Amino acid sequence: MAAPDADGSGFNTVWERTLLVELRDEADNAVGSTPRARERLLMTLQARAPEPRRRSPGGGPAAAAGPLAPPRAQPRASASAYRAVLSSRSDLFFVFESDAIDRRTYSGALQEAHDLTTPFEGLPALLLSLAGRCDGARPGGGGRGGATVFAVLLLSACASRARLTFVEDLDIKFVELLSLSFAPRPRRSVEAAANDRYSRLAARAEAAEARLGALTDLVRRRYPGLLVQFEQQAAEREAAAEAPAALAPRGATAHVAARRAGAGAARPEALAPASPHTPAAAARCGCGRGGAAARGCWAAGDAGGGSPYCCGGQDPALPWDVCGADEEDENAALAAYYGFD
Repeated sequence: MAAPDADGSGFNTVWERTLLVELRDEADNAVGSTPRARERLLMTLQARAPEPRRRSPGGGPAAAAGPLAPPRAQPRASASAYRAVLSSRSDLFFVFESDAIDRRTYSGALQEAHDLTTPFEGLPALLLSLAGRCDGARPGGGGRGGATVFAVLLLSACASRARLTFVEDLDIKFVELLSLSFAPRPRRSVEAAANDRYSRLAARAEAAEARLGALTDLVRRRYPGLLVQFEQQAAEREAAAEAPAALAPRGATAHVAARRAGAGAARPEALAPASPHTPAAAARCGCGRGGAAARGCWAAGDAGGGSPYCCGGQDPALPWDVCGADEEDENAALAAYYGFD
């Protein structure tokens, strides 16, 4: 069932759909150029019901058919106009709406300009299909699952107008499927919608808090020890969230770290190599990272003062020529040594 719109304009919500949109400046309107940002926006299609038909004083065709004639099925009345609304879940005051699209506007400004074969009654299904095909699409190379349609929202410098364009990527060129003009909603309407959304979220939060309080009282009366365990787990989660996250290895280093973690857990402690940060390992490979004064990795390898291996601050079993290179070459050497592509 269509939901009534909050601004009292007579439009009812038909459907809502999130789609990935490229936000661009109006000056940079070249399709396929580098996007400024990619954000998920909520697209809402609204419809205005047609005005009821007035019966003629003579009774119309139904009265002329006679009282015993079966009633004829009346055709289903479609909407008299549609409009699309773009909003953001992260920004309450980002609300743009298109002009009302009636039959005359659709047949003139849209159907002829974009060579659309879809009738006016099929406009909701057409927009819903285009919005669904935008998920996962990437300009210049298609998208996941064969998606080749993406949406571009051109914003003016002062955000006084916008234009949403659905573009199909054919690998050799870009084809504009449909384009709609948008304007920001009036401030009073935006504030009313923001107030309504805030009130609904506040009521939902109060209901969840009341439910949590009732559940806590129930657990406290019947299982006090379980409540203490819940509180300890909550404290641990808060401490873990506040602690700074360690930098995870990237590229081939991540594969090497995973490989090393699995191998270290499987092999016995006696067969594990010496730590790369011990003086013995540093003296053997010449790395000097274990605290011993050494001449460096390359010098130790060339002079034959130690084993032709270098820990590189990571592993004594790695080839000595890994150390001394930059990060990119080191990652490539590590990947080649462990057999990763």
